[in-house]
Amino acid sequence: MKILYLITRPDRAGAQMNALELARAYHKTDEVALGVGGEGFLAEAARQEGIPVHILPNLVRSPNPLADTRCILDVARLLGKGHFSLLHAHSAKAGIVGRLGAKLAGVPSVFTAHGWSFAPNTPAAQKMYALPTEKLAAAVGRHVITVSNVDRDLALRRRICPPSKMTTIYYGFPDNSTRAQPGTPAEEVRVIMVARMEDQKDPATLIRAVQGLRGCRVLFVGDGPNTPRMEALSRELGTTGHVEFLRERSDVLDLLAGSHLFVLATHWEGLPISIQEAMRAGLPVVATDVDGVKEEVIDGETGRLVPHKDPEALRAALLELMGDAELRACMGRAGRARWEQEFSLEAMLAKTDVVYRGGSLGR
Repeated sequence: MKILYLITRPDRAGAQMNALELARAYHKTDEVALGVGGEGFLAEAARQEGIPVHILPNLVRSPNPLADTRCILDVARLLGKGHFSLLHAHSAKAGIVGRLGAKLAGVPSVFTAHGWSFAPNTPAAQKMYALPTEKLAAAVGRHVITVSNVDRDLALRRRICPPSKMTTIYYGFPDNSTRAQPGTPAEEVRVIMVARMEDQKDPATLIRAVQGLRGCRVLFVGDGPNTPRMEALSRELGTTGHVEFLRERSDVLDLLAGSHLFVLATHWEGLPISIQEAMRAGLPVVATDVDGVKEEVIDGETGRLVPHKDPEALRAALLELMGDAELRACMGRAGRARWEQEFSLEAMLAKTDVVYRGGSLGR
């Protein structure tokens, strides 16, 4: 096969890491390339693997009829000129323009939905745009991969495409030896949240949850348009003494290993890879109970699930784990075991290969 992986943004985030792992794996046996909307982490990482990168300036995140039309034509030309046999698109916008461009080029396409733009907590205007365009793109594409059963069920309820054209495949990525020690007693428990500072995520709820809370230090890892606003909120609530904004970091694995507890406060998700990275490191997880999160975090076993936008519930979960080192250790071990069982790279590749070859795994 000759596969073109297509994604809108080059940031270090879940969708990008999934596309990178797939490209790395298939680069060993097939011919692959990456198409992306701009320079950044993903483009650099792909080049380091020897994977050709095509920058598509018209591949922009926000709806833009002129740029989107040009991008559809750009994708069609790239697929034809490169004699690709398959397009695998990731993220909403790349999924729309990519599948339409592949249809023009006569190339089969697969799309991975990393959460839907019509999920319950997404903005109403976004839903109005997303539903018709997703149905159109699904009609011309060969198969849709969802990263959680929650997303698959939502798409089926919305009649995005028939069940035979949709498969759930959990993220998978390689293991490493970096481990946290969450059960280590500490006067100051280190709480870490790894996420981009954008509208999908909800760092404000975590900042409010730790207002006046002693005995913890919160590390926010990740940058984005909302970083200045979150820093201002931290100053306003008087949490700057124990809340740090580290922005983008290249040592995320080491920061996870140096923490006692992982938190993901969020508005909507597909299957957040940040939670899997925390589980791989052996950290207990406290997360917002939305969308596919419950398929990763088992409440009371590998961590705690809390209601959406509920600082008091999040604070209670933090207090429980901050005050019980043995509970942190137990949940961390259970999370690590669950990661080994459910989220291996080998399982993801085996299921993806069935889809690539034209098969269907159903649910």
